[in-house]
Amino acid sequence: MTTAALLAIGDDFSRFPNAKSFASYLGLVPSESSSGDKVRRGAITKAGQDLARKYLIHGARSILIFSNENSQEPIRRWAFKLKNKRGMNKATVALAHRLSRICYNVIVEERQYKSNIKTSCFS
Repeated sequence: MTTAALLAIGDDFSRFPNAKSFASYLGLVPSESSSGDKVRRGAITKAGQDLARKYLIHGARSILIFSNENSQEPIRRWAFKLKNKRGMNKATVALAHRLSRICYNVIVEERQYKSNIKTSCFS
């Protein structure tokens, strides 16, 4: 369902210069209300299509529920550490943001997901 929603929303992925702009398009970035040298970040912007954002959030939440410090996949360990440090809701949105960036690169580069990808997914 998530893949179908992402493909339907991002019909032409060439319009996004990178994965960060795709995640921003989905509304998985914090809103910003800055003034001068003070940076104030708020809740997620909720821009773009809410269906894909909901699917990514629900997927991230299910990953976090079944993750622990002994998980084999690096993204699950990262999410578990973030959940302990920042809380469930912030970790859920951060993981959904990360998953959207991974999905973008898998779609654009037309390749399969590999859990050992480090930096290329976050360009």
